[in-house]
Amino acid sequence: MKRMLSIISAVSLASFALACSQAQFTGTPPARAKPKTEIPTPPPGGVSCAAAPASLKLGERATIGIRAEATDRELFQTVTSASGAKGELRLSRGESGVYVAAGGGENVVEALEAGIYKIEIRRLAGAAAADASCDLVAENGGVTLPPPPPPPPQCEPTQQLVGAHVAFMIDNSNSNAATDCPSPTKTGTFQGADLYVCGGETSREKAVLSAFDTLLAVAAKEPANANAISTLAISSFPTTADYVGGWARETQGMLDVLPASRDTVKSAMQFSRKPYGLTPYGAGLAGADAMFQGLADDGKAKVAILVTDGEPTDRDPLAVIDTAAALKARGIDVITVFYTGADARAVRQAKHVAMLRDVDAANRRAGKGPWYANSLASLEAYVKALLGDGSQKSLAQAISSGVVEVQDAKALEAAFQAIIRTKAIQCE
Repeated sequence: MKRMLSIISAVSLASFALACSQAQFTGTPPARAKPKTEIPTPPPGGVSCAAAPASLKLGERATIGIRAEATDRELFQTVTSASGAKGELRLSRGESGVYVAAGGGENVVEALEAGIYKIEIRRLAGAAAADASCDLVAENGGVTLPPPPPPPPQCEPTQQLVGAHVAFMIDNSNSNAATDCPSPTKTGTFQGADLYVCGGETSREKAVLSAFDTLLAVAAKEPANANAISTLAISSFPTTADYVGGWARETQGMLDVLPASRDTVKSAMQFSRKPYGLTPYGAGLAGADAMFQGLADDGKAKVAILVTDGEPTDRDPLAVIDTAAALKARGIDVITVFYTGADARAVRQAKHVAMLRDVDAANRRAGKGPWYANSLASLEAYVKALLGDGSQKSLAQAISSGVVEVQDAKALEAAFQAIIRTKAIQCE
């Protein structure tokens, strides 16, 4: 009898591991600004540190000031650990190593989770004891950050791992030029919107390949177990031929997640470097429907991951909900992942409503009537059906078993991995 791993409705972001090994620097050791806080005088031959501020809110940064007696550009390690409460700090500069001159030096940390932290300063990362330590308190402050991703599934001795069928429906709308397009080059315009070609790998590419690698690693745990092999498919939306409701296959159906398939997946994600068009969720779900057609009912979980950087533009939200319900009836679990960039959701939604008003006005000027379906009484009712309010779910919530929102590439990768570990891989 199968034992499904627990299912969650929202997926956690990644915790960021802090390396305690010596940071790598090139050239002359960089000069560091003097600490912005009073640091206790170190004992003879010793080291001291202080955090400023000593208490902060999640997402805020604190300066860790370090002072050592009679030192000249000596490299110290800033090592953080939670004390008395679970927590996670990130070194904002990405460096654990700090050069400290005679007047002192500093590093910067950012609080990712509430907790009481002990900041340790060490000359050697692997030393048994710290040279100095100081405390930092991070408070929630009304911000909710989910816990780190769960570990890979652990089956009982009498059980085996079971792979999954995973389909990615990747939004490639024009707005991705701003949210996920490194070194963009303008190539033209479309209905007044600038078009770009990205100059490098997008975050969506990296995250899908990371998901592939996670599934591959699961199968590698039990090389003699063919049932541990997963399949993966990718579709994109919209298309240049149909920017309102089009979608395209980027893989020809489901690929076995094997080492030989990785280059195919990498090539399939090249489309994400040419953002174009609107954000039709219905097109994404149509892609999912096609990807899972004809798939054998082999007991493996079927997970469809809709990845988007914005709110939907579908003319008929109720039809999209019906499509999602049909997928659910076939045992396909739909999860929506927002990859949003820096804008807060309220800001994004305000921009989206303004865009919808412009699209609706343009449709009416062209003599085509309202942009939205006849089943909706007004533009206000249409906006409510898409974005929701206190009394109604948003379209993303209505079509999904879980909605995840992330802001950067690392978090996007971690979200995919957490979905795989909690909603896809099983034990039997």
